[in-house]
Amino acid sequence: MRNFLRKLVYMLSFVLPTRRVLVFSSFPDFSDNPYALFMYIIKHKLHEKYQLVWILNNPSNEIISSIKGTCPEVIISYSTLKNWYYVIIARYIFSSHNAYEYLHFKQKDKLFNLWHGLPWKKIGYDNEETKVYGKKKDIYTTATSPFYVEVMSSAFRIPKEHVLLTGLPRNDLFFEQSTFFQDLIGNHHYSSVGVWMPTFRQTIKQDILDAPMEENAINYWNPKVLKELDSFLQETNNLLILKLHPADIVQKASLGEYSNIRILQNENMPPYKLYPLLGKTDYLITDYSSVFVDYLTLNKPIGFLLNDVDVYQKGRPLYFEPTKENLPGTVMYTLEDMKDFIANNKRHIATESELFNIFTDNNNCKRLVEALNL
Repeated sequence: MRNFLRKLVYMLSFVLPTRRVLVFSSFPDFSDNPYALFMYIIKHKLHEKYQLVWILNNPSNEIISSIKGTCPEVIISYSTLKNWYYVIIARYIFSSHNAYEYLHFKQKDKLFNLWHGLPWKKIGYDNEETKVYGKKKDIYTTATSPFYVEVMSSAFRIPKEHVLLTGLPRNDLFFEQSTFFQDLIGNHHYSSVGVWMPTFRQTIKQDILDAPMEENAINYWNPKVLKELDSFLQETNNLLILKLHPADIVQKASLGEYSNIRILQNENMPPYKLYPLLGKTDYLITDYSSVFVDYLTLNKPIGFLLNDVDVYQKGRPLYFEPTKENLPGTVMYTLEDMKDFIANNKRHIATESELFNIFTDNNNCKRLVEALNL
């Protein structure tokens, strides 16, 4: 079926002319780098020059209302035939997960894989376990540093010239206002508000298993351990926002209820509100997630909880070793390490950040739009 579609789309791309159409696609819908670029285009009135199209996978009334509320002229597509039409005539397709990478077009610079973060975990062709992408030369993407230009070129087997050193669009959203943040913390004045963002060990579809995991647990920490952490947070007047990975099987878990831990899952966290929320937090705790690269933009403390590092590395190879020397932040292995980091987070400012991210402004979308001459 894919071979037939590939041939059909390629032929139709010679018949249907390319038009001033920009297509956006993301997981979750209306989120991540495509969302950030879309919002920049609206803000700077570039939609007056281009027809904008959002291709949705799981359309909801909330998402559709959010898109139309932003720009009523946007075309929303979740019909297969309609999708293919706009994909073929689009000037650019901006996606967060390499959408349509198996297709070929007459236009060789149509596909822009904005991806969903600069990886620590090996991805694409570099991941020997999956090799999910082939050698498709006419894909473009972005990076936050020369190091990641090399990584993305290798992962997708594309020329380095196809990796634009412009920064990630979503990092601009750190500097946006967030009413969601205020709603989340209420009127209480906390000593600090941090965010904990672990990556998945197993996906909710159960199609990827990077490491063994314990049921109803985060990083092998079950609700009993989380209760101890919550008690510490109460005693020290700190709040911790636990944001689960959207693809994590833990989305379906029962993690308990806590007074000073706010758990954000797909059902109660609109994805497009995430980065403005992160911009208001005082520190980040993560593990092997790419979010640390983004958070370096803010020059705030970063802690790496690597309590399962030996097990994790057996299931998912990494681009660099998880050592204190390699990581731009504080490495933690135990609950006591984490407590110390939270209590003294202001002493843990990230270091050696330019290897991973050379940008500390909110001009990532601007650089990309200028590079593409939109």
